Amino acid sequence: MSDLSTSVTADWTFTSDTVAGDPVALPLPAVRFAPVLDDLNRARAGRTFAFPVCVQRNGGRHAR
Repeated sequence: MSDLSTSVTADWTFTSDTVAGDPVALPLPAVRFAPVLDDLNRARAGRTFAFPVCVQRNGGRHAR
């Protein structure tokens, strides 16, 4: 048993309006993490661990 999580899941609900014609992408951001891990998907124990975080908007544009 560990006091730390190996997995985190988040769900959220929202209401959007309807549009005529083709679907329209909603302006929802995606947060992506890019840690450097070993072959077993682990970071070194007992050390400070920093990792890049990227916020991506619909359409492939990135904000840091």
